[in-house]
Amino acid sequence: TCMLGGCFWTLAIMPEFMQKIANFIPQKWAIEAVEIAATGGTFSDIALPLAILSLMAVILLAVGSAVLRPSERGAGQGA
Repeated sequence: TCMLGGCFWTLAIMPEFMQKIANFIPQKWAIEAVEIAATGGTFSDIALPLAILSLMAVILLAVGSAVLRPSERGAGQGA
């Protein structure tokens, strides 16, 4: 995911379809927020990348909780 998110090279040199995939990778938004902050951006400038990261965190937490919850119930019944 780091390669697709732009950690190793800029997204501008990647094919367009890979740039579209990068929009669903958290690293892309984290890198964008850091770049904006490092170049003198204000909090309002990095609000969108931070909001997208927060939304991804909530969604992934919900999915992870839903996936792990059934297996935790099964583990307690066997003891």
